[in-house]
Amino acid sequence: MKSEMTLCVIDDIKTIVDGIAKHIPWESYGIRIIGTATNGEDGLKLILEQRPNLIITDVRMPIMDGLNMLEQLDSGRGQTKVILLSGYSDFEYARQAVRLGVFEYLTKPFRPNELVEVVLRAKLQREKELEQTDRLHELEGKMQESLPLLRQEYLKLLIRYKADEGLARKRWSFLEIAMEPSELTLMVIEIDDFAKKVEPLPTGEAELILFAVQNVLDETVSRRAPHIIFRDNIGRFVCLFRASGGQDPIEIAEACCHNVVLYTNQTVSVGLGLETKFLAGLPQSYRQALTALACHFYTTGNSVIRFGDFKISPYIPVFASDLEQKVILSLVSGNIDKVHSVLMDVFHQIHDEEVRPTPDYMVNTYWELARKMAHAVKPRLTEAAFAPIESRLQALFNPLQTQKDWQQSLLDLGSEIAACFKSRKTSDAQDIIQMASDFVRERLNDNLTIQDCARHVHLSPSHFTSLFKKMTGMTFVQFVTIERIKEAQQLLVSGVTVQNVSEKLGYDDQKYFRELFKKHTGMTPSEFKDFYKST
Repeated sequence: MKSEMTLCVIDDIKTIVDGIAKHIPWESYGIRIIGTATNGEDGLKLILEQRPNLIITDVRMPIMDGLNMLEQLDSGRGQTKVILLSGYSDFEYARQAVRLGVFEYLTKPFRPNELVEVVLRAKLQREKELEQTDRLHELEGKMQESLPLLRQEYLKLLIRYKADEGLARKRWSFLEIAMEPSELTLMVIEIDDFAKKVEPLPTGEAELILFAVQNVLDETVSRRAPHIIFRDNIGRFVCLFRASGGQDPIEIAEACCHNVVLYTNQTVSVGLGLETKFLAGLPQSYRQALTALACHFYTTGNSVIRFGDFKISPYIPVFASDLEQKVILSLVSGNIDKVHSVLMDVFHQIHDEEVRPTPDYMVNTYWELARKMAHAVKPRLTEAAFAPIESRLQALFNPLQTQKDWQQSLLDLGSEIAACFKSRKTSDAQDIIQMASDFVRERLNDNLTIQDCARHVHLSPSHFTSLFKKMTGMTFVQFVTIERIKEAQQLLVSGVTVQNVSEKLGYDDQKYFRELFKKHTGMTPSEFKDFYKST
C-alpha cells in the first residue's frame, strides 16, 4: 500500500488558497494538506519545517515571490514536486521555472479539474521516485550488511591474483577498508591441528573456536597496527597490517601466538611474508607467507617463521637405499623393536638442522616410504590380513601433518605390519607343531626320531628342535614319552595286558616300560590296571 502524499499551498490571494486547500477533496486522491501560506517568506518556513511531497505556489507574492522562494530552497527542496501558478503567461517565468526544476507551470485562471490532473501526475511521479529511493536504501542496507563478506571475498582474490593498482585501490575504498593500502605486511595464521581437534566436535563448537581465535588475533594486532583480518581456509586466517614506527612484524606475529594460547587454549603457526608497497604485490607476499607457513612442518607449531629465515633446499638425497631394505626385512621378521630402530636410523639420516628439503619433498618422501613398507609385505599376507594395513596407509596422507606426525605415523604403521607378521609366524608355528604332534600320535609304536618329524614338517632338525621346545615347553623326547604313557593308560583301562601294551608302544624291555610308567603316573602298569578295574 502506497503512503499518503503531503501538499502545501502558497498564494497571496486567500480565496485561491482556501479554494485549493478546502474545496478539492484531496483525501480521496490520497493527498493530505499539511499547511498553507500567503507569502514567499512564510511559504519558505513552511516547506523547510514540513518537507511536503507536493507544492502549489504562486509566482507573484509579497515579501518574497515564488521563484525567489524556490531559489532559496534550492537543493533543500530535494525531489519535491512544484506546480507553479501565475497570472502572467510570460515566457521568462516559464524559462526560470524550468531552470528551477518546476514540475508544471499553470496560468491563472485554471479549472479545478485541470489543477487536480496536474497534481495527480506530480503525485504519481513522486511516488515512483520514492519507491526507487526505498529500493536504493534497501539495496544500500543489504550491501552494508554484506560488506564484511564482500571484503573477505575481494581480499581472497586480491592476495591470489595480481590486480591493476588503480582499480584495486578504488575497490579498496568502495569496500570501506579503513587502512591505507600501501606498505602492507601479510601473515597467514593457522590453528595447529585444527581439523583433527574439531573432527569429533559439533559444527557450532568448531565455529566458536574460529570466532574466539579470530577475535583474539583482531584485538592483538589492533593494539599495534592498522590491519584487516579475514578467514582464508578451514582453520586459517590472513592478516594484512601496516607496521610503523620501527615495529618488527615478527613481534606482532609472536604477540598473536602468545595471546591465542593465553585466551583460547589453542596454538597457532604463523607464516610471515615480506612487506609490499603496493596492493599489486600482495599475491607474491601471500605466496611467501604460505612458504614460510609450510616450514612449520619441521616445528611443533605455536611459533612464527618469516619468509627467508628458514633454509630450504629444493632437493637433497634423503636416505641410503640399504636402509630401505633393512626396513622391509625388519617388518617381515615381526620384531617391532627392530622395526623402530631401523626407522629411527632413517629419520636421523634425513634430519639436518642446517639445510632441509622442502616440506612437500619430505611429505612425498615419507609417503613413498610408507607405501613401499606396505606393498613390500602385501604379497606375503592374505587379503584379510592386509586390509587394516591398507586402511592405515590411506589414512596417512594428510598434508597438514608435521614431520613429527609423519615419523610417528610411520612408526605406528611399522608396528602394525610387524605385529601382523609376528602373529602370522605364531600361527604358522602352531600349525607346524600340531602337524608334528599328530604325526607322533599316529606312530607311537615306531621309534620316531627328531629327523623323522623334522622331515615330515619340512624343517631342519635343529630348527624343528628349537621351535618344538619354544611352542610346547618340552623336548621332543619328553613329548613322545608323555604321549606313549597316555596311550598306555587308555590300553590298560580297556583290558590290554601289560606285556601287549609294552610291545604295542615299542618298548621291548618290559622292565624299562614299568619303571617309566611308574615315574609318570606313580603306579606300576599292573597297579594302574587293577585300580581302574576295581573301581
